[in-house]
Amino acid sequence: MNELDKLKDIKSIVEIEDYSLYLLIFTSIIGVIIVIGVIYLLYRAYKNRQKRNKRLYYLHRIKKADINNPKKYAYIVTKYARLLVEDEKQERILEKLVENLEVYKYTDYPPEFSKESKQLLNLFIEVAHV
Repeated sequence: MNELDKLKDIKSIVEIEDYSLYLLIFTSIIGVIIVIGVIYLLYRAYKNRQKRNKRLYYLHRIKKADINNPKKYAYIVTKYARLLVEDEKQERILEKLVENLEVYKYTDYPPEFSKESKQLLNLFIEVAHV
């Protein structure tokens, strides 16, 4: 026991404050929030792109439809132009255009497109921002 008496400088266990668990939890929460934010932004960008692609498709259908068949063209323009309208100005132009296209829809042998109809259609295509 003589040797144990010499070991009097050994102290009791000292408690060290450790914040690493709190730091881990905090950084994990921040990381999850950032990942969720990035996923949300990507989802929103994808949805906006899909919406834009649909609008481009509608405008493409209007432009590429056969104008030599006025009855079918009037139906196509009416259907897709309604889906392209976003503001009041476009709505007013569309109302005039649809009113003008009524002549071509409900007859068996519609007349050729008038200049006014073509002008209204071109105006609507210019106003429809895609």
